[in-house]
Amino acid sequence: MPVVVNFHDYKSEKGLRAAFGDDWMYVGRRNAHYGLVQSPLANPFAARETTNAKKADDPIASYRRWLWQKMLQRDPEVVEALESISPTMALVCWCNPKPCHAEVIAEASRWWQRSQSVSKPAPSLPRVALSVRQPWAWLLLRPDVTVPEARVRLYRRGEIKDVENRTWVTAARGAFLVHAAKMIDEPGYDLAQKRYPDIPLPAPDELETGGIVGVANLVTMVTESSSRWFFGPKGFVLRDARPLPFAPLRGMQKFFKVDVEALYGAR
Repeated sequence: MPVVVNFHDYKSEKGLRAAFGDDWMYVGRRNAHYGLVQSPLANPFAARETTNAKKADDPIASYRRWLWQKMLQRDPEVVEALESISPTMALVCWCNPKPCHAEVIAEASRWWQRSQSVSKPAPSLPRVALSVRQPWAWLLLRPDVTVPEARVRLYRRGEIKDVENRTWVTAARGAFLVHAAKMIDEPGYDLAQKRYPDIPLPAPDELETGGIVGVANLVTMVTESSSRWFFGPKGFVLRDARPLPFAPLRGMQKFFKVDVEALYGAR
């Protein structure tokens, strides 16, 4: 896995080349003093407002969400940078040993190179969808966490929504596309913030709405559950949820058919 280093420890690009050869990448903002150009992976957030960074209470968490959106959108500069990171590369910034956005980059590059199928739809996508209002769709997909091992830990801690609550029954089982409804569940957003304070929700205007956002597997339906996500009266138990690139689509009630080829293009 790439290593995160502090530019100050090497004084100059010459010092970095002496230590790492060409196997290093600067991932920070523009620095005219050292002649460093801005990286496409630079963190646009900081603890205080600057000329090239927005203020954020948690710059690392904000960066994680920002980077994930860029990956889902397959931003050409971001994708090219991620794909050029080798397992032995030094990622250079200014924070180490303090928490640094370069650590997020290291995780994201490994995931991207190993599991691009998560952000590039496969030919075998299901042809049915279920519309879920935000923030519940985001909570069952958790697109802010990309490393598979970390997602497993979130499932075990109950930090990924594993039950979708409905008032109606269904005999459907298996994979389905997750559609984010056009309208956000505003009372639900407030409820989620109060009931799940351990999960940092994006702001409402950062949530994707009005289209396909992911895929999940419905394994069974229950009327009782110990899951923290169960409200009832019916609960669709979900597994293997993962995000997909956003694809605009009008939703419908209950499970509805989707023309996957028209949605994502022939593959």
